[in-house]
Amino acid sequence: MNQIVPIDRQAIETVALDAIEPSGERRSDEHRRELGRKEIWDLLGGMDGIRRMENNSRVLIEMALYLQQWHPEAADTAEEIRLEAGKLNWQTRWLHEAEKNDCLELHFHMYGQNAAISYYSMVKKTIALFQHSEASLLGDLQRAL
Repeated sequence: MNQIVPIDRQAIETVALDAIEPSGERRSDEHRRELGRKEIWDLLGGMDGIRRMENNSRVLIEMALYLQQWHPEAADTAEEIRLEAGKLNWQTRWLHEAEKNDCLELHFHMYGQNAAISYYSMVKKTIALFQHSEASLLGDLQRAL
């Protein structure tokens, strides 16, 4: 946990929910993807924010793997977290390339928003995984006592 770097979860959620429903399904209403380039850049904190998401993504994977060791039933959710991390990695690689090629402004809004969607999904799944595991641990403790 001490490897997690601070990140504005509310801003990530705002950017993600501009394109998806809280359930994770893509939005199809007339208000989808209303955020502009500058808003997405500002909310995500530019490339510094992207690097923070990348760092925290690695920590979330480690956390999911740790829980999976103690709770094999968490394997499916842990795999979903790893798959989202792969999507986030793909999006951020494009951003790093765009940064190298001096065309970041052109691509940030699309790849940055998609990275935020993956990160948002990872956080939601990790929290749910810990809540489920905590409930399972409490149930085990109550049965043992």
